[in-house]
Amino acid sequence: MPISSFIKHCLVFAFIFSPLTGLAQDVLQQFRDQTDASQATGESRSSLLKNYFSGFSQEQNFLDKTSVSPQTSASLQAIPLEETIDAEKYVLGAGDIIEISIFTLTPITFRATVSADGALTLPNVGAIEVSGKTLASVKPELLSQLSRQYKSSSVSITLQRPRTFLVTVTGAIRTPGKHVVASVDRVDKAVLLANAPPIENNTLAPTLQTEKLNSDRLSVRLYPNYAPQIRPSLRRIKVHRKSGEILECDLIRFFMAGDKTMNPFLQEGDVVSVPNLAVEQVEKVGIYGAVQIPALYEYSSFDSLTTLFKIAQGATPNADLENVQLVRKTASGFQTQRINMTEILEGRAQDIPLLPNDRIQVPEKNVPRIGNVTLKGEVRFPGYFAIEEEKTTLKEIIKLAGGFTEKALISSARIYRKPRPEDPNAKEPISVTDPDFERARILRGSNLNPEEAQTFDIDYSARRNYVSINFKDMFEQGSAKDLSLKDGDLILIPKDEQTIYVFGQVQRPGYVKYVKGWKIEDYLNAVGGQTTESTGDVKVLKANGDEWKTPSETEIESGDWIIAPKKVRKTFAQNVSEYAPIISLFTTIVTLGVLIFQVTR
Repeated sequence: MPISSFIKHCLVFAFIFSPLTGLAQDVLQQFRDQTDASQATGESRSSLLKNYFSGFSQEQNFLDKTSVSPQTSASLQAIPLEETIDAEKYVLGAGDIIEISIFTLTPITFRATVSADGALTLPNVGAIEVSGKTLASVKPELLSQLSRQYKSSSVSITLQRPRTFLVTVTGAIRTPGKHVVASVDRVDKAVLLANAPPIENNTLAPTLQTEKLNSDRLSVRLYPNYAPQIRPSLRRIKVHRKSGEILECDLIRFFMAGDKTMNPFLQEGDVVSVPNLAVEQVEKVGIYGAVQIPALYEYSSFDSLTTLFKIAQGATPNADLENVQLVRKTASGFQTQRINMTEILEGRAQDIPLLPNDRIQVPEKNVPRIGNVTLKGEVRFPGYFAIEEEKTTLKEIIKLAGGFTEKALISSARIYRKPRPEDPNAKEPISVTDPDFERARILRGSNLNPEEAQTFDIDYSARRNYVSINFKDMFEQGSAKDLSLKDGDLILIPKDEQTIYVFGQVQRPGYVKYVKGWKIEDYLNAVGGQTTESTGDVKVLKANGDEWKTPSETEIESGDWIIAPKKVRKTFAQNVSEYAPIISLFTTIVTLGVLIFQVTR
């Protein structure tokens, strides 16, 4: 190429490229300003979804619960894309920035912006109408025009930056009006921007702050009820296009089921209408039973069995999909229809459209419930064991654990049953019912006398979730029936220390080695005998229960407790009060006898 021609090209390129760069910077700055205003107090899609369900289920203002999601400055440098742009579908418009690279001996790269009238101006080529055409359809025309001026076998044409434009959001939203979005944004982005709380700018100059305050006061006078009770509906959004086309949007289906057809891309001039979610009057559909998220959902005219299953995140592994029940209210009453959902999901049967107030019940299969029990203490292999609830027995688990060790104190073994949530004594998880309140409620309706009520109160306080079972009768004597275990059971097998614990009014209370055949006197002598404060009425507390026995009633066994009670020393006043009734009765008898004697003389 002649030097003069090369210089000419460079001058033309510089002349055109310079204003284009300024325009691109203006567009970028406009986008940054809008992003600062929206994303600084914006919220994530997950937050919007969570608050939608909260507002749908509770009497709260949905907008009062929106959260702030801070954005890093780095995220403002580029328009975020959810996927690679499809050149066959992307329609060009005013503001799109096209990058063209021509690979010659001296490579040339420049950018051109689609003008407001829809034209793309290229150096030495001129203006080419591109607005309304797809990126894929424009590329051949651009290549044809460029090849006439630049002799190169390789030309690259790419969309460097998607355009931004204004859309209008109306309805039950925090900040209705115009908002800047990009051509790669979907309807949910406009809803998020319009639902962002207003920015409190404390950096304004005093004069501007005064003007803003006066403006706010004027707004209050013009609109005294500025904050009505509004809850944006996410399932009945409509997009009105310039062409007159109206699109139905369902952001719940998009968020929960990934249906992109219910969240279309935005276009210039779109008006997004967000209706109010009147929870009390809104039509609903419900799905319950063996699904991941059973709940009531706002009804959409596009709802069907498959879409509702997707919104509920599908069935659980134990769902009986062949016996799904559809309950529908008709003019003649409620009708129940059994549906084989497996055939519908596999495409062997047609999907069923839903009507307002339909309810879906997904039953569970009658499969054995697998649980776990914990075995601690003196067995050969303690640990966790899987059980089939209400079927696996205690003997089977002890056998799996290798049996008892030689040091197991079987007579003191216990089974602790995990409390159910509805149990007023439950400790895990925390019960809604207060145990003290439950005890008071029971006593309030009883006809117990004070002594009986006091005994009940003591017994209730000592209540534990033990399973009543005698290990010794079951495993040594074989007289007890085997026990079916439940999920969460804790089996405790204590160690036989071969000791007897002697305490109370003895000289040296403490543990004494157990000797088979020893009597009470032998153990008392082993601790130095009883003190003078002992009543002599020695008792035995058995290791396998809470029963107190006299020495003549039982044989001393390893693990038992022996107690020597203390004498009760009474004061003079206590003795007087104790004998006062007897003295009073004796005095009365004597007086009566004297009177009888005087009368009969």
